[in-house]
Amino acid sequence: MSHFYGIVKGQARTQATRRGSPRSGLTTIAASWAGAIEVTLWTDEATGQDMAMVEMGPWHGKGTTAVLYRGPVNDPGKATNVLRVAAYREAAS
Repeated sequence: MSHFYGIVKGQARTQATRRGSPRSGLTTIAASWAGAIEVTLWTDEATGQDMAMVEMGPWHGKGTTAVLYRGPVNDPGKATNVLRVAAYREAAS
């Protein structure tokens, strides 16, 4: 049984899936012509806790780079980096 599981839905009739182990982790990227969002899941070796990072990034030269979230999958209160939407909008203007 997989530790991490990813699903992609789009134009195809069937959905695509990917699996990840605590060692391999799982990374997904969803993109438009305006930029991309990357989600990475992994297990912290020191604590055994499942972690997540959500990042904005460029795609084909368009988009902004920013870490939106980095922290535990199940406890956002312990995150080390959370970029609030309002703060991002202020920084962008």
